[in-house]
Amino acid sequence: MIVTAHQPCYLAGTSVLAKVAKADAVIWLDDVRFTTPGFVNRNQLPDGTWLAVPVERESHRTPIREVTIGAGGWANQHTAALIDGYDTAPFYDSYPLEIIEGEMGFAGQPLVDLNLELLEWAINSLGLGTREFRQSDYPTPGGSLSSKLIRMVKAVGGTAYLSGPTTQLDAEQFASEGVDLLFFRYAGDNPSIVDPLFRTGGLPSSPLQEVNVA
Repeated sequence: MIVTAHQPCYLAGTSVLAKVAKADAVIWLDDVRFTTPGFVNRNQLPDGTWLAVPVERESHRTPIREVTIGAGGWANQHTAALIDGYDTAPFYDSYPLEIIEGEMGFAGQPLVDLNLELLEWAINSLGLGTREFRQSDYPTPGGSLSSKLIRMVKAVGGTAYLSGPTTQLDAEQFASEGVDLLFFRYAGDNPSIVDPLFRTGGLPSSPLQEVNVA
């Protein structure tokens, strides 16, 4: 059982869902620190337009799960931008307007709830069937990055971890714990997943995605 992990991004990039597509389960890292600039509360369309959700947080060390949505007319702006960009696209009927404008997008609501709803919508729209978990449900205090990931993978029943290209993980530690360490590389344009979904109804095809490439 291959497990991957990633921060729960807003209208996540194509590369995120391409990696999820190669795994049996994904752990959304909602317990890591929220940082800016980043992609947890924003993403970019192919024309360069940034869609950013205003946020409120207690401090610069606030974990993602505690960040709340700020006030403003951002939802209407995002809706208008997506309509302008995709209203003639072949798969426009799968448009997630109700999620963006619905109760998950109200000021004061957790940003992670909105992001996870959109991620679930994308996973279902792609027909992936990937099981989803939240890091905060499997706390792993202390230890190295590798040890934390190993514990999370085992906690959800995984036997292998699929990582993006990185030198931060200890391959020997994974091996000693009986967890296979795999690597994923994505090449090419990386707009929000809404772009390939609305234009083609799916992810870009290989060789844009390769597994076990460091």
